[in-house]
Amino acid sequence: MTTFVTSPGPFLRNPLAQTKRAMRDYTIGLLGLFAFSTAFHWLTHGFNYGMKAIGMMVTSLIVTLLADALVAALTYQVGRDGRLLPYMIRSIKKNYSYVTAVLMTLTLPIGTPYMVVILGNLFATLIVKYTFGGFGANIFNPAAFGRIFVGLAFGGQLTAYITRPSEVPSLTATGQTVTTAFSAAYPQWLSGTLEGLPVNNLWQLILGTYSGALGETSVLLIVLLGVILTLLKAHNWRPTVFFLMTLWLAAFGLALVNGLPPLWYAFTFVSLGSAFFGGMFMLTDPVTSPTSNFGKALIGIIAALVVLIIRTQTSLPEGMVYGIAVANLASPIIDKYTTGLINQWVRVRYGILAGMIGVTMMVTILPTIAVSVPITPYATYRGTYEGYFSDSEYETDPTTLNVDVGVDRSMILVKIDIISGITTSGYATQWTAQCPAILDAYLGMSVQDVLAMNEATIPINLTIAGASTTTTRLLLAIQDAFRDVIVLEGQAASYACEDEQACPSLNTVQALVYVNQTDDTLVGLSFSGQIGSSNTYVDKVATNLTLIQDTYLGLTVSDILAMSNPPIYSGFNPTELRITVTLDRLWDALQNALGGYDG
Repeated sequence: MTTFVTSPGPFLRNPLAQTKRAMRDYTIGLLGLFAFSTAFHWLTHGFNYGMKAIGMMVTSLIVTLLADALVAALTYQVGRDGRLLPYMIRSIKKNYSYVTAVLMTLTLPIGTPYMVVILGNLFATLIVKYTFGGFGANIFNPAAFGRIFVGLAFGGQLTAYITRPSEVPSLTATGQTVTTAFSAAYPQWLSGTLEGLPVNNLWQLILGTYSGALGETSVLLIVLLGVILTLLKAHNWRPTVFFLMTLWLAAFGLALVNGLPPLWYAFTFVSLGSAFFGGMFMLTDPVTSPTSNFGKALIGIIAALVVLIIRTQTSLPEGMVYGIAVANLASPIIDKYTTGLINQWVRVRYGILAGMIGVTMMVTILPTIAVSVPITPYATYRGTYEGYFSDSEYETDPTTLNVDVGVDRSMILVKIDIISGITTSGYATQWTAQCPAILDAYLGMSVQDVLAMNEATIPINLTIAGASTTTTRLLLAIQDAFRDVIVLEGQAASYACEDEQACPSLNTVQALVYVNQTDDTLVGLSFSGQIGSSNTYVDKVATNLTLIQDTYLGLTVSDILAMSNPPIYSGFNPTELRITVTLDRLWDALQNALGGYDG
């Protein structure tokens, strides 16, 4: 006999008696998170930061309220809907736009301009939600798509500081958040340390005492609120659990195959960014997720797959809102094939979930263990050290150690080849086992840092217990490779734009210039500090940094000092990129460094 299974469409929900209570509990939980964030900014960064957070929330609530009122007024029909004012109140109450307002605010950093807050909420409410008929009929999460919109349209204005990054200790000098800095410093999100980032340890990430989007930082509070909401049945736990579990397992596997501390790395991976916030408060949206429990678990895995791909294989620092977007797109098709199958194909469904987690882990891990492309250094220097391994009378002839050291344009070590003479036979086995780790530890260091070391200050990760003479000889040979190179330092400060009233804060940039003293030519160049006034300008400089460096490298000091203006850069036009002020600052820092060169 044929059995007919009927159900509402995947994004059409019947009004339930507990909807009002669930939305109330949900909003109270989100406001608790907002209260923590506001208190943190107020107590840590000052009164104006706390007031800015409150101002952003009030702005979002007012905008969504007015948007609801506008739609109610436009859809009002005389004779059918009764009196206008009661109808508008009913419409506003049943569409719960205040939830969108609170969520939208919590996805934004503290420096977001009010105009961007307004436009983001208007887009989320009028376009994403009401295009499909309002609450209960929208197929996309309004706050998630509102955040995508402002990120694409106003990315350079979404800063975690109000006037300047120096007033926020939990940001880098250029204003990057912890997540962005981690992504930029460690390609494919591969690092076993937080050293150099504006957080000290994993516990600080879990507590959330650092700057980022207003709602994303405190993992501990997010978990506590999420558990309470689950117990109150305000949302379903499956999307969150399967999302975070997939992220954690993939990160654990990623750490294992790349020699990183797996437990530390896995917890750091899920604690950075908005994984907990998005997984707990946005992915669980009942309107935009499938109706079946199997479907809810499946979208958690799908969202995790998107986040993992974006984090480990693209230049974007995060990916949570894109993961939610793809999960929303997948929900209707998931509902189509799973609705009504309550007791059917149970093993198959569990198999699909396990298989999807496995595929996600493979997609994440395999690219990091694929055959790597050989690194071609910008320049290679030969270093030599000749000496004895000990004072023993049996050692009659000195041993010569030869190394080739490859560097990039910033004089960062990218390759070390040992040519001959590394150690005596007594330490050969010990050295062979630990040599790769020693050489890898040198890679990524600057020539300036290497030249500053000596036998007494060499870090422990560059030594081998019982073979200190060997590792010291290696350091001396590497330093010898740069025996003709001198390091010059300079800096320059200027306003972010030509109008000092519009840009009252000075940006300071430092230049490291490496000069070959045999012919006075520039062989390396790097910049640091406040290169640009926002991430947009920093990114534009980073994209063209190789072209900027190639303009100067190979020129003599006198050639550069004789220039009255910055050169014409081959390959891009600073005016078209609107980075003329930024490049002038770099030019001034270079001139300042070379001004002290005496040959």
